[in-house]
Amino acid sequence: MARTKKTARVRVRARDVVGKNCTNVELSELAKRKEPSKKVIEQPSLRQFKSNQDESTTKGGTNNHVRHTDDKSKAPRGHEETLSKIQKVECNARQVYFEHLLDPDHPLNWRAQPAPGLENPGSLCYINTTVQLLYGMKCTRNLFSSGSFWQGLDLTTVHQFDMFGQKGGFIAVALHTLFQEMHLHNCRHSVESFKDVLVLHHSFRDFDNTRQQDVNELLTKLLDTLSEALRTDNKCDPISEVFRSRAISYVRCQSCHRESYNRGDWSTSLEVAITGRSIMECISAHFRLEDVHDWKCGHCKLARPAFQGFRLEPRNILIISLKRFSVNGTKNNTRVDFPFDDLDMTKFTETDEQTDPSDNKFSLIAVIQHYGASPCKGHYDVIMRTGDTTWHRFDDKHVELTNTSKLVTSDVYTIIYCRHDKLHELIF
Repeated sequence: MARTKKTARVRVRARDVVGKNCTNVELSELAKRKEPSKKVIEQPSLRQFKSNQDESTTKGGTNNHVRHTDDKSKAPRGHEETLSKIQKVECNARQVYFEHLLDPDHPLNWRAQPAPGLENPGSLCYINTTVQLLYGMKCTRNLFSSGSFWQGLDLTTVHQFDMFGQKGGFIAVALHTLFQEMHLHNCRHSVESFKDVLVLHHSFRDFDNTRQQDVNELLTKLLDTLSEALRTDNKCDPISEVFRSRAISYVRCQSCHRESYNRGDWSTSLEVAITGRSIMECISAHFRLEDVHDWKCGHCKLARPAFQGFRLEPRNILIISLKRFSVNGTKNNTRVDFPFDDLDMTKFTETDEQTDPSDNKFSLIAVIQHYGASPCKGHYDVIMRTGDTTWHRFDDKHVELTNTSKLVTSDVYTIIYCRHDKLHELIF
């Protein structure tokens, strides 16, 4: 009885967060946040949102939607209604987040089942595959379905026309809304509204059409954009902590074996050419050392022969994309074998004396398959690990149990691994 009353009080407080000042709630984190709207506003149609944005651009006669503004009063003409709808979506998502914090029995705290099927009205299987993959990983599902991504998101950038510029805060909100629908209703939802928001960002303008697109390009761009949106004060964001790391280029003197190295840009996907029959042969060729002649060694103070190469900083999830398509559009249908539980990346990863050998041992968690002649034609699906010994195949609205015998085929396009010691923490 006492537990029931306590839960009821918690839920009343959750509603109070929406209807009253947040400072009345005994949570310091909520006290710091901006007061939500006093009226619970239903989420507007994101397709209508984009339609209004396009209409205002047409009337203005210029590409006004790429302009930045830091003040509502300075917003481009015709965008006030768009701004209002963005704020309503923000309010709706924040309301779910507050309720999740206050109520331990909130539906978003339940353990999620495998991703539901998604409708494909036409040429959207590449988005369906990407969304089902991210939803199927516990790390991204919990980050966006629970709303905890708000902790790293600058709320002011969500409704200051930021989605038309460099940041991707509104994409994070749209992904949260989609995950919420998939989780609470477990229905065959459509990703059309999510795509309408996605293509407003400058990185996804090439996706604003009805054609099929490259799934690996979408996956890497989406993770990179979300990483930038959630990064604050140059600190590592939750996306980079899991999916991304920097490549380290180095030159090694063949005489003294000293190295000169430089840490490069962050990368998400490792794109390897098909140079053998196994994934390890392809990876080894990708990291192959090159000869450098007459390199001036800083230690020897002389011109010396050297080796040039690169290696990766440690990462938790490794995305490997096979370069199956040539410049002229032809597809390489070579079958590439890959291990399920013992991919060892030690010799391709930056290590030190304190590195545990198990830190670079990876287990397979998913494969994305492509059927067709080119990346912008054909069809995509994903087979994903949903438990220690269970696998599911996600083919748009069709979801079915499968087994590892169907994983290694000539249709495999992207192979995704997770550190073996992080499987239960990040994946299921």
